[in-house]
Amino acid sequence: MDFKSLSLRTYVRGIYHLLFRPSNSFAQEERKIKRLYYSPQSPLKGISNTTIILMIDGRSVHGGLTDRIRAITTIYQYCKSREITYKLNHSYPFNLTKILEPTIDSNWEITPDKISYNTEEVAIGVINDYQLPLRFHKPYLDFLTRKHRGKQIHLYTNTYFNDHLFSVTFKEMFTPSSKLQNAIENNIQDIGHNYIAITLRFQQLLGDFYEKGYKILSPNEQAKLIDKCTDKIKSIHNEIHPDYTILVTSDSVKFLNHISSHCSFVRIIKGTVVHMDHTPNAPIDVYMKSYIDLYLLSKAKQVYLLQTDDMYKSGFPKRASMLGNIPFNEIKF
Repeated sequence: MDFKSLSLRTYVRGIYHLLFRPSNSFAQEERKIKRLYYSPQSPLKGISNTTIILMIDGRSVHGGLTDRIRAITTIYQYCKSREITYKLNHSYPFNLTKILEPTIDSNWEITPDKISYNTEEVAIGVINDYQLPLRFHKPYLDFLTRKHRGKQIHLYTNTYFNDHLFSVTFKEMFTPSSKLQNAIENNIQDIGHNYIAITLRFQQLLGDFYEKGYKILSPNEQAKLIDKCTDKIKSIHNEIHPDYTILVTSDSVKFLNHISSHCSFVRIIKGTVVHMDHTPNAPIDVYMKSYIDLYLLSKAKQVYLLQTDDMYKSGFPKRASMLGNIPFNEIKF
C-alpha cells in the first residue's frame, strides 16, 4: 500500500470513529470509565469554569514515561493557547510532585478534594494514538471543550500534537525535586560532563523486566543477544567516540551489570527500571530511576538508540534528546 492510500485509510478510519463511535473505539473506554467511577450522586464541587484535568490515576492505560510526559506537555500548551485552566492529576502509581515539582508559574497541581466525580459537572475524554489517528486529537479536544463549557474535562491521553514545544514546555512546567536533583548531580560527578549516551530497550527478552504480553528468550538466546549488544557498544566507542565515556541506560539490569563489568568506558545509573502501568506498589526510588535516566540522557553530547529485530523501538532516548536539544541517532543492527 502506498503512502497516499494509507493516509486516506487513516483519515477515513478517524472520521468513522469520531462520527459513529463504535464499541471498539475510544468511546467505549470513555463509557467504561464513566460507568465505573462517576455518578450523579457523587458530591458536587461547585465547578463553574472550564478545566481540563489530565488524569494519570490508574483507571485507564497510561503508558510509560514517554507517553505520559508528551501528553502532559501537549495538553498544557493546548490549554495555555486557549486560556483554559489546566490541572494534572498524576497519582498513579505515585504522586508526581515527589519527583517533579510544579514551577511557580505553571500552577498545574490539584488536590483530590478539588476533583469532581459527579456526572453533572464532569465530561470524560479518551484520546490515544492507537485508537484515534493523531490528526484528529486536537479537533476532538476542541469539540469536548466547546460541548462541555463550565465543566471539568477529565482527559486520558498519550497525545503529542504539540510535540515541537516539548522541551520548552517541560522546563516551564517542572523543576526536579531536591531528591531528584541530588541524584542527578551525584551521577554527573561519577560520569563526568563529557559523555555520550546509549539506550537499549529489551522489554522481557532477558527475563528481568515485567511487561505483560512480550516474549522471554531462552538462556542461550539471551546470552547471544547480550554479547551482540555489547559488541555494538564497543564498536561505537572504538570507531566513533573513543575519547568519550559512554552512559548506558536500559530496562534490563542484567544487561547493565554485564556491560559495566565488561567495558571500562561504560557508566550506568544504579537502580531498577519498571513499567509504570504494570508496577503499582514499588518504592518511590524505583519510579525515580526513570527520571534520573531522562535527565542524564538529556545532558549527554549525543544520544543513541540501539535496536535489534527483537528489541523495542523506544521513544525514551529521543524524548531525552529533545529535552536537552542534542543529536539523536537510531542504530538497528
